[in-house]
Amino acid sequence: MFKAVLLGQWHSLSDPELEHSLITRIDFNLFCRFDELSIPDYSTLCRYRNWLAQDDTLSELLKLINRQLTEKGLKVEKASAAVIDATIIQTADGKQRQAIEVDEEGQVSGQTTPSKDKDARWIKKNGLYKLGYKQHTRTDAEGYIEKLHITPANTHECNHLLPLLEGITEGTTIYADKGYDSAENRTSGRTSVVRRHYARAAYFGLIKVSAQSHLKAMCLNLLKAANRLSAPAAA
Repeated sequence: MFKAVLLGQWHSLSDPELEHSLITRIDFNLFCRFDELSIPDYSTLCRYRNWLAQDDTLSELLKLINRQLTEKGLKVEKASAAVIDATIIQTADGKQRQAIEVDEEGQVSGQTTPSKDKDARWIKKNGLYKLGYKQHTRTDAEGYIEKLHITPANTHECNHLLPLLEGITEGTTIYADKGYDSAENRTSGRTSVVRRHYARAAYFGLIKVSAQSHLKAMCLNLLKAANRLSAPAAA
């Protein structure tokens, strides 16, 4: 079932689309190893993904996958550097019908149409107005995602650096988005400006958006490892 959920994220499929693919695509079925009578329907897939989203299950699964990649020699165990980055994730409810003004802390002036996503918050960056979340991510020097967590978009980065550094090897050089800079954080490592990114959520709510981000991280790490396996050996 977990493999099926990963495939859904990998191919950006809705639950009904994933159910259909499990029935009709041989490669999906070979990967997940469902027999004809055990293929889950879309509601079962949805309930299972929501169950995974509870507690720290997906965070622990990300660690487990990374540990297995390290054991296979596909990921460096102790990287010399780490990159801390922030990604704005626009809410799935992105239809805002009138002009708005928000400051750097996400405070909105003027009237706006109600959002279906009650956990999302507004932020203004580089003249762009976004309603959604902020993904705080730590990647190693090879680009493998090691740790992440999600906050409302108006949360300031500087308050979320230290949790990302938990478990990092002593002496690792830290490169971070300038938003993570503060007097306290300067003692944690060297900072360098990293470009901000934008993405779009497929679900409503902080818990489900966090689950989506963790599943996407696993997919990206596995894809990176697969590409490394298929790359021709150096002469």
